[in-house]
Amino acid sequence: MKRNKSRGLAILAGLSAGIMLVGCASGGESDDAAVPDDCTPVHEGLSTLTEGELAVGISDMPPLVMTEGEGGFDGLDADIIKGFAEAECLVIEPVNVGATAAVTSVEQGRVDTSLGGWSRTEERDQILSLSGPMYLDGIIVVGDQEYSTFDELDGLNIGVVQGYVVQGELEAAFPGQVQSYPEATLLSEDLKTGRIDVAVDVSSSVAYYDEGLVVNVLEPDERLQTTVNPIQTALPFNKENPDLADAFSAYLETIHESGEIVELLEKWGIDASMADVGEPRFV
Repeated sequence: MKRNKSRGLAILAGLSAGIMLVGCASGGESDDAAVPDDCTPVHEGLSTLTEGELAVGISDMPPLVMTEGEGGFDGLDADIIKGFAEAECLVIEPVNVGATAAVTSVEQGRVDTSLGGWSRTEERDQILSLSGPMYLDGIIVVGDQEYSTFDELDGLNIGVVQGYVVQGELEAAFPGQVQSYPEATLLSEDLKTGRIDVAVDVSSSVAYYDEGLVVNVLEPDERLQTTVNPIQTALPFNKENPDLADAFSAYLETIHESGEIVELLEKWGIDASMADVGEPRFV
């Protein structure tokens, strides 16, 4: 895939990350084996839907989560949640929920959490217990040529995934030009067939786009605050179980301090700078 060399997003090749031990297990390496009898959780007395298990909603959203691999699922978020489960002496029970039902499955108490790098929004925080920030998700513009500013998109047919924060910003900045899609796969397919001129997406979705397309990181634009202050991602937990969210947030602080989050980002081809989350914030 071609990239804008002057302003391009550095999508790095996967690395074999060495994982530091946290609690009784190594972060990001898990399977369905029983928890060792001598395992001591970092946080005693955590409550989950089923005692000793962590029900995790999964869907096909590479590279964040994929419905195959070790333990039945894989990806960046998968590595993070596997490390947390091991540290807390929990066995993961993956549950296929689909991307559109991932968050509601948590809200309705069908799973303990769902993977997918969900944006930390004020609206979402009202109905869920959001974790602290995992990593940033920047904005990319994918097309058949290089772009430097959002002004260059004026008059073009723009595609975006429905529900992303940037959708509303784009619709306000480019009225009548924006078409939304329920998922990134459909967005990338319409870009490939020429139904839209450019796709505006998040950096973690770069794997959806074919070789030969240009991935651009444009200059920040005040009309699109997601380009000025990149969105922080989180995992959602049920509002009635804030202790589980707090424990996961504490685990995130551990892997940020150790540098493990950088290794995981690089392993899954995401720019290591996305680990620099800053202070927790909502959009």
